[in-house]
Amino acid sequence: MALEHLLNQIDFSLLKADGYRKTVGTSRCIIVAHIHVVDSTVAMFNRLGELGFNFDRIIVAPKPYSTISSAEKSLTNMGVRIIDRPLPSSFTADWYDGYQDRLLRETCVVAREIATRAHSIERIVLVDDGGLLTGEWWHSRYSRLRPCVSVQQTASGLYQKRLRSKVHKIDVGRCIAKKFFESKIIADGVVQRAKLESAVKRAGAIGIIGMGAIGSRLAAALEEEFGKEKEIWVYDVDRKRTHGYPNESDNWRECFQAGEVIFGCTGKDFAYLDPIPRGLPKTMISLSSRDVEFKSFIGSCSLRRTKRVRELFGEIVLEAMMAGPYTILNGGFPINFDRKKEWESPAEIALTRALVLLGILQALCVPVTRKDETIEDVAQHAQRHLVSEWLQIQNVTCQTFGVDEHDFQDLSWWDRDKNLGHQYRRDRRHVQAWNIPV
Repeated sequence: MALEHLLNQIDFSLLKADGYRKTVGTSRCIIVAHIHVVDSTVAMFNRLGELGFNFDRIIVAPKPYSTISSAEKSLTNMGVRIIDRPLPSSFTADWYDGYQDRLLRETCVVAREIATRAHSIERIVLVDDGGLLTGEWWHSRYSRLRPCVSVQQTASGLYQKRLRSKVHKIDVGRCIAKKFFESKIIADGVVQRAKLESAVKRAGAIGIIGMGAIGSRLAAALEEEFGKEKEIWVYDVDRKRTHGYPNESDNWRECFQAGEVIFGCTGKDFAYLDPIPRGLPKTMISLSSRDVEFKSFIGSCSLRRTKRVRELFGEIVLEAMMAGPYTILNGGFPINFDRKKEWESPAEIALTRALVLLGILQALCVPVTRKDETIEDVAQHAQRHLVSEWLQIQNVTCQTFGVDEHDFQDLSWWDRDKNLGHQYRRDRRHVQAWNIPV
């Protein structure tokens, strides 16, 4: 009920305080989503139906490493179009890249066919996790069909190489609500799953490579969970993020060598073009949105697989002379996605789904051209309202997340530019045109 309660708070009226007005009807758009298909996803799509979106104009390309079969069946029964390709029969180092490319290509073709046949369609909304769906849509030149807006759920979808696609983007992945509130819940869910692993229980030292929103919260959660029982080593390319930690590494190799269990939290292949270090046995756990963290290890010519990988999401064991074995869990995919259950409770994951739903509605409120590079933040009033409701559901305060009450109530605190020190490539003329204060 907590999840449904928060999702029911979201409609177009919630965006009015930020100056947004609906310009495209819910029945006049196509939603194309490349997402995790889990139980809470079904609740979000139910709310989309209540808001007037047509299920036969919603296309979902599930991520196979996170898809729960019962949730996928529920979406199918609702009338959502599922693009489901058969998985490879055997493991190779780059199997997911090829699978995903073909999946997204087929998804975009289906969306193009619907948009071509239905002349009433005024907008395409891409719900993207990682930026690859948006890249496929742009490079296939389908953005010429209808104005398009991409709702980016994760920060990885806004890395520099992902910004080549000139599609208007709603930046959910780096918003204040995710940075200060949602990241704690995601990290706590990962810790709940990770501490069940025997390697984590046995380890005397843990290394965390990447200290962004998830990595920093993971470090705090592990310290809360294990206290001084385990050494926590940390590394990030931005040294400011690791300042003050007692076990701060100078480079990723030092962090890797220090830990018995290694958590990858960078969202990219952190060892790319670097020599693979020799070392003692390691257990390697990814927290990225796919299998990129340990790509260099899996594909390395200097390491060999010592046992057959019997399933795509099984353990990968690598070793060489004086190196390893390095055991990569879950096929290199995030440990909290086991295709059986969500490790976050409905109340905990509610904010994640609510922010994506808010981004979809916001995508129908912005004026868009067919070649639009604007990146804009999620509506600030709406963010604050949703987080406030979510905190009440959780029966906690903002101080629980290290946020001062005065800051929480100050709307300017929710401005990502001011709060996190990053600059958006925002076209101020566009922003002023739809009456949003800048």
